[in-house]
Amino acid sequence: MEKIKPDLYTIGYSPHSLEDFMEILKHHSITALVDVRSQPYSAYRPEYNYKNLKEALPEHGLQYVFLGRELGARFEDDSVYIEGRADYDKIAGHHLFHEGMNRLKEFTRDNTVVLMCAEKDPLTCHRTILISRHLKSNCRILHILSDAGLERHEKTEKRLLKAFDLDQSELPGIGRSLEERLEIAYAKQCNKIACKSNKSSQD
Repeated sequence: MEKIKPDLYTIGYSPHSLEDFMEILKHHSITALVDVRSQPYSAYRPEYNYKNLKEALPEHGLQYVFLGRELGARFEDDSVYIEGRADYDKIAGHHLFHEGMNRLKEFTRDNTVVLMCAEKDPLTCHRTILISRHLKSNCRILHILSDAGLERHEKTEKRLLKAFDLDQSELPGIGRSLEERLEIAYAKQCNKIACKSNKSSQD
């Protein structure tokens, strides 16, 4: 994959008022927001609905890009679900996901990009467990937290390892390398947060 701009940000909008949200993006000189929600609407925070963001962001000098179909966590294709739950490895191998990643790469050539979803903690969102996982070797990923502070993806991965007691290298039966432990931790977190298929869930 071609190198993209050095810094890529992610953010969950839920802890931020829209005014504060815009200020945070401005503070980090972000010029384009990529919405990676499968369904770009919120009954609880309507100010973050697709139509409102598409109108509000340009007023702040920001471009709005919707890639929820390609990079969202809830795919329409049933082939990416196992026993009714999304499998992130299958999504990552899907042609739509590759198309979305290529489009994202194009936007980063001339913009400082933030990936946006709802969840405040990057660990509980597919923007980290799915998308950032497949971008981390090509750029520095910085997650904007609920207090507006920054957390480098490497530190987020350390929290991920610790959450599953995989932060020690000397662990019997699972291998000792960091990459092996991260693979296990990503898989466990995927199973924890992955969406159910529309056929098995009405939420």
